[in-house]
Amino acid sequence: MRIVVADPPAFTPPYDHALAEALARAGAEVELVTSRFRFGEAPAANGYRRRELFYPLSSRLFGRSRLRVPLKVVEHPLGLAALAAVPADVVHLQWLALPEVDSWLLRHRAPLVLTAHDLLPRRTASKEGLWRRAFGRFERIVVHSERGRETLAAFGVPEEKLRVIPHPVTPSEPGRADDGRTVLALGLVRPYKQLDHARDAVARIPGAQLRVAGDANAFLSEAEIDRALAE
Repeated sequence: MRIVVADPPAFTPPYDHALAEALARAGAEVELVTSRFRFGEAPAANGYRRRELFYPLSSRLFGRSRLRVPLKVVEHPLGLAALAAVPADVVHLQWLALPEVDSWLLRHRAPLVLTAHDLLPRRTASKEGLWRRAFGRFERIVVHSERGRETLAAFGVPEEKLRVIPHPVTPSEPGRADDGRTVLALGLVRPYKQLDHARDAVARIPGAQLRVAGDANAFLSEAEIDRALAE
């Protein structure tokens, strides 16, 4: 079986890598179709093929400039056309980067599967018609919890389309060099992640500290970051 895993905006490279690698170990021929990850090195393909067919220019030009956004909108249909030309028995989408476009132009001869990581993304959650049209393009929709299944079923997604696949828990024994009072906020820093709540919670624990490690400047101004982390 030939499976194409597609993450057009490269939102979750580690997840994409783990899924593609596991499918390959299970005997499938796997190709990951994505774009350049702008915030570091993506995991090297192991047992599967990886191609960056989406956003060849906007993921490399303009840096943090807002000029990247309109170029990305122009490039997106071209990426969808390239994806449609990739041979597959199943195409598994991880994210709908532009649902306004995807709900009309996303097509493939193979059955389509979507993992609804965000269920109903914040930017477009109120556009019910848009998401009903988008969800209607998929044979199966994967969610990570029973709550996710219930949410999409209540939204109108047919029960027979929904599958619950929880996030895995990988046992590990990381080295510890702290005193048990350090809270780490790791990853891209965006407004909806509400760092001020983490700050307030840590402030209630005597001697505790909050460490923020991630790229924030693409999403928040320095003033907003300082305000969120201020005493």
